[in-house]
Amino acid sequence: MTGQQSLFGGEMIPAADQEPRIRQLAGRLPETIRLGTSSWYFPGWEGLVWGIKASQQQVSRHGLVAYAKHPLLRTVGVDRTFYGPVDISVYRDYSAQTPDDFRLLYKVPRLLTEPYAKSQPNPRFLDAGYFAERFLEPLLAGSAGKAAAVVFQFTPNASRYVGENFPRFRNRLEALLNSFSDALSVALEFRHPQTLRADLYELIAQSHSVPCLSVHPQAVRIADQIDWFFRYPFRQLIFRWNLNPALSYAVAKARYSPFARLVDEDPETRRVLAAACRCATGRGLPVLGIINNKAEGSAPLSVIKLAQAIVNEAIDDGANVSADSPAQS
Repeated sequence: MTGQQSLFGGEMIPAADQEPRIRQLAGRLPETIRLGTSSWYFPGWEGLVWGIKASQQQVSRHGLVAYAKHPLLRTVGVDRTFYGPVDISVYRDYSAQTPDDFRLLYKVPRLLTEPYAKSQPNPRFLDAGYFAERFLEPLLAGSAGKAAAVVFQFTPNASRYVGENFPRFRNRLEALLNSFSDALSVALEFRHPQTLRADLYELIAQSHSVPCLSVHPQAVRIADQIDWFFRYPFRQLIFRWNLNPALSYAVAKARYSPFARLVDEDPETRRVLAAACRCATGRGLPVLGIINNKAEGSAPLSVIKLAQAIVNEAIDDGANVSADSPAQS
């Protein structure tokens, strides 16, 4: 591809050729189900997503165009914004590199989701003004309508705080969520058993936000999260398959790198997520699903396997979800 330049000043990265079966699978998946990966800056995806051998810097800066050409990758999780606010130009660049029907899932800065900073109370924890000025306004102005949702990722310690200080958390969250319109979906991701509780789910439902279901060693079992999700009238199903439940992040990263193959397949988690996707679709709910390399070893291959499970299998009552699960207000 020498001599062909991207719009952003670097070598173009061609998309990997996809087998006809992958395109056929994408055609069978309901359009309301969007699947994707957590970030895209992995050179080990050569042949899966990238059509050439490229460095991490190359795919990080210029790979999103090729990523968005994969027929099954119709969304992507953006982790960069978790580490701090970014300039409006970043949102514009990501939007310009993707087609009109592509959507991005952005994490809010972690400063907003940590109740403490260096053992001291964090004044920016769920600060509505900071959220609007430093994150939401640049995002809406630069994303050209391609932001599918934003995720508040609460660490296990932050999630424990929520469980122990729920009235204080509720007041802050209500003020933040009431500070903007329904311009995009807001998802709240918790990783502590104390946050699987009716008053929290009722608050999320009443605020027109949604829980972000999380597969993570420190989170509640995913089947239980799904069961609770379908008790309430949420408007969208959002999940993140983050990590092999039996491994730490560091161990999974070392074990699975360079993320070119499935190392530890997790058919049970796949089955439960597929059943939840079908149930949500049956209720007319859009689905947004993000998979991390540390879930099974290679996120693009996990997306393919999950898509196959969604379109090929009937709903299994053993997955804790069913088409007639009661919804509660």
